[in-house]
Amino acid sequence: MNDSGSALHDLDSNLRGSLLLPGEPAYAVRSKLASARNQRHPLAIAQCTGVADVVNTIQFARGQGIDFTVLAGGHELDGWGLQDGVLALDLTPMNGVLVDPRGRRGVVQAGSRLGIMDRETAVHGLAVTGGTVSDTGVAGLTLGGGIGWLVRRHGATLDNVTAIDAVTVEGDLVRASAEDNPDLFWAMRGGGGNFAVATSFELDLHPMSPTILAGSVIHSAADAPAFLRHYREFMLDAPDDVGGMAILLRANGPDVPADRHGELICVTILVYTGDLHEGERVLAPLRSAITPLSDTVRPQLYTTLQQVFEGPLLSQEDRRTYQKSGFLPEMSDAYLDEAMDLMKASPVPRAGERDGTLITISAMGGAFLRVGEESTAMPRGGANFYWEAIASHARVEEDEIWTGYVRDQMAPRLRAHSGPRAYLNHNSLDDDAAEFIPWAYGADKFARLQKIKSQWDPHNLLRYNKNIPPEGQARPLPEASGQTWSS
Repeated sequence: MNDSGSALHDLDSNLRGSLLLPGEPAYAVRSKLASARNQRHPLAIAQCTGVADVVNTIQFARGQGIDFTVLAGGHELDGWGLQDGVLALDLTPMNGVLVDPRGRRGVVQAGSRLGIMDRETAVHGLAVTGGTVSDTGVAGLTLGGGIGWLVRRHGATLDNVTAIDAVTVEGDLVRASAEDNPDLFWAMRGGGGNFAVATSFELDLHPMSPTILAGSVIHSAADAPAFLRHYREFMLDAPDDVGGMAILLRANGPDVPADRHGELICVTILVYTGDLHEGERVLAPLRSAITPLSDTVRPQLYTTLQQVFEGPLLSQEDRRTYQKSGFLPEMSDAYLDEAMDLMKASPVPRAGERDGTLITISAMGGAFLRVGEESTAMPRGGANFYWEAIASHARVEEDEIWTGYVRDQMAPRLRAHSGPRAYLNHNSLDDDAAEFIPWAYGADKFARLQKIKSQWDPHNLLRYNKNIPPEGQARPLPEASGQTWSS
């Protein structure tokens, strides 16, 4: 065994978890990311089972002078958690959730996924805002923001965080809260994984019945423009218990009849998280505004709703997925016309396949906007609505057909009707990242984040992310150290 192999052996002996190396079956499984667009081969994967493993791995990397990344859920579509030739700290074994039902508080470890958190809180009749996909990692979601079905009722996920335990780039333990390291607490709520390695989150939980009213109404392309205007007016005045997401897409997949393949439709998911009978009354005007092709709104478990995007037709496994997004202080007629025009001109997938592009329009406002813009690092952009443009396909040779359409057509044309700022969790980065990230935060907020970065990570060791460089430094290209070891 050479010196580098001996060093990895030393790390392995100091871990309670496993050290996965290239060539091992477990390494191949864990190095598979959510989007096939970004598949990489790290130097090794240190599976951390507790805070001590995180400390030991960071100290090892610092001592050996090698780069490291942080891998939690692995749901992030740009795949920052794994880099070629770089040591990965895998937090997924740290997936515990502890609920205090009397105090309505939860402690969620950084490797947990939304499905785990939702399941453990729901059994106590409690909930907190999560994303819309149960396989999403809690850490990446929360550090960037956290937009989901409960965002109008309880704000973003990070608005419910009361403390974060973390490990610094020096390998020291740190706690961030309103009382302890308040600047770090502010930055870690919206600034992503730029400042320290989060190991657990303390969150306020809220009473909510496990059974809610939810489902979809589907409208034809001919009825979609009128329905979306009803949706806009309804959501602006809706109570906080209402959530919604309208999706413009082409019908595709193996179960779509041949004569309906490629047909443009509008699928709107409606959610009511209060009393079921009251929900029927509240949602009735929108559901009946224009007769839908179908209406599946019914009582169902919240945990079931959280899996709505995980069926075989919507799963991202083996997909090359790319996304852009923006905030809408108002959803103008011009924006809606642009969205419809873009979808009408979008590429038509092959019959029976799941390739395609789509545009979502989620209802925001409510509790999300009652939190001040400067209260956390997360940009909010005065958003009453929020859009995403997504491409998902299977073939690398067709990147420009699908990804290119979102990047070059959808994103710039929809942004022309959008407000300032952007939600970085849902924006794949391109060559303009050095300009886009400061714009997304705004100059003043970005400058404050850089100042805090200079204090906690002055050498930008945590740079494999949507990076905020220290003051006076340019955003680096996230290249690996180039050091490769074998045992």
